[in-house]
Amino acid sequence: MQSSAPLVILPRFNGVYLTDRTRLVWSTAGVKLAVRLELQHGQRQASLGELLEHDQRAAVVQRALPAGALHLGDLGFFKLSQFREWTAAGVFWLTRYKVGTRLYTPDGQMLDLPALLTTDQPLTLAVRLGNGSARFDALLVAAPLPHEALLKRQARLDAQARHDQRPPSKRQIDLAHWTLST
Repeated sequence: MQSSAPLVILPRFNGVYLTDRTRLVWSTAGVKLAVRLELQHGQRQASLGELLEHDQRAAVVQRALPAGALHLGDLGFFKLSQFREWTAAGVFWLTRYKVGTRLYTPDGQMLDLPALLTTDQPLTLAVRLGNGSARFDALLVAAPLPHEALLKRQARLDAQARHDQRPPSKRQIDLAHWTLST
């Protein structure tokens, strides 16, 4: 017997918002399409932007989210000032960790992330993000990468290094073994 009641995804949250952006390119022209989907009720928002515009400038990203909502976005939407605003407004967010972002203990001591990730066990850790007085609380979630996924990630790092004409940093290499989210 099937129920006609709607399936609520992650019911703890006041909306689960997924934002992404893609390039639509034709032979001589193109635009970027940004889409924000609210997964609990099936609502969607979209906006068009210039092809060279950064993902963070998409109109849908600028729209406020309700307190208690969860926002999911990729590294194209990684912006500490936005995360700080959302945190202050009671909005939860989840994104991949951006290599180079400084992490601190709750009492303000800088964390050495590679030194923390020495086992093969998942880790969840309360951290502070940001600089100076603009720091804010967050959680770091770290999970070791399966071997096959690690090989693919290392191949992507090598390809990017060839493209950039410089080797990957030691930090990138050290952290490649983990899936890191804040």
